[in-house]
Amino acid sequence: LLQDPGELEKYSFNERVMRLLLTEGYIANEWKRKAASRERGASYEKLLAALLTSDNTGIGLRTLICRQILETTNIKQSETDPNKSEKEAAVLVPALVKVMQGGNLSLTSCATAALVNLSFDKM
Repeated sequence: LLQDPGELEKYSFNERVMRLLLTEGYIANEWKRKAASRERGASYEKLLAALLTSDNTGIGLRTLICRQILETTNIKQSETDPNKSEKEAAVLVPALVKVMQGGNLSLTSCATAALVNLSFDKM
């Protein structure tokens, strides 16, 4: 799964455990730790996008991911590498737009807020 987040549909997982792993930052930390051995193009953002767009992911986990994107974009706005943030946005924006097209109002508003933060100060 760390090698190719696009293959997420082949796996099943316990949402409560996944929520805990994301909340505590375990997956993000593992991703950073194994970054050198991973193929180019695989990123933590791709994993988040795959989870957001997966039919097997529930509303609670999707909301958590949107909020995590929202919070991390607030922190990363002081980041000096605009190329990295643009690559992350290129991966996350299509997934967030897909989430916005869903029927859950709370999830849609959270995805909208995350998109606003991702697009902040970009022309």
